Amino acid sequence: PEDADLDACLGVVAGDDGMLADGIRKDDVLVVEETEWTHIPNGALVAALFHDRVVVRRFENTNGRLHFRAASRTFRDHTAHPDDREYFVLGRVVALMRPLG
Repeated sequence: PEDADLDACLGVVAGDDGMLADGIRKDDVLVVEETEWTHIPNGALVAALFHDRVVVRRFENTNGRLHFRAASRTFRDHTAHPDDREYFVLGRVVALMRPLG
């Protein structure tokens, strides 16, 4: 996207199929713009560390809680307090790359 800060981007690998219904597969490479969760709009795709695994989810910040919503119904949604150390928002997903073959 034109508003992405390319100097603040990094590549991560999706750790599960939680967003398969939105076309994001496990092991897809994602370009993530590192940013604080307070600057990410509700409904945006985010990459987050859940415990020790990178996952992609739809993000919502409501009532002082962070909500991570999976697109695939076989995966549960997660809710965390902003200070919860088991969940860390890496940033907004701005692009996806898929290995061929």
